[in-house]
Amino acid sequence: ENMPNRVHHVLHDCDADVQPWQQCRARCEPGYSGDETTFLCLEDYSFTGNTPSCVANECRQGVPAKPGLVMAEDCSGRRTGELCTASCALGFSGGSLDYKCSEDGVLREIGTGKVGLLPACESIATMVEDVISQAFRSTLGLATNPVVLVVVQFAAGFVSET
Repeated sequence: ENMPNRVHHVLHDCDADVQPWQQCRARCEPGYSGDETTFLCLEDYSFTGNTPSCVANECRQGVPAKPGLVMAEDCSGRRTGELCTASCALGFSGGSLDYKCSEDGVLREIGTGKVGLLPACESIATMVEDVISQAFRSTLGLATNPVVLVVVQFAAGFVSET
């Protein structure tokens, strides 16, 4: 009775072997911060003491960031156990990835557990250039002609600049 509660992310050594008037300790689980406290086992085998106040630690490593390519503002300030998502920035196409803040203070991609894994993003301008290039090559049937390749590259460059 009155033992430290695991619901509050607390670990303790106040088990069945503790006898009256012996002390035991309570501390925060990994990934949480707070001061260790002491409990006293009373004659009726109940415990008296204060449960530590445990606060989830902030993940400061593994934040998926590549300015201009990947948006991950949702991942800043995440704490132990919290989730976030990173996706492609404006002007890029691709998927998104979900991350979880681990107890070691590192954001890890949920599917693989890897650190630093970024969504696969491709420039929309590059995709347009590829489509135009393929269209010109197919239409003209002269994909190996150097003059046609220069025209295709010029046209693709012109489209990506607008």
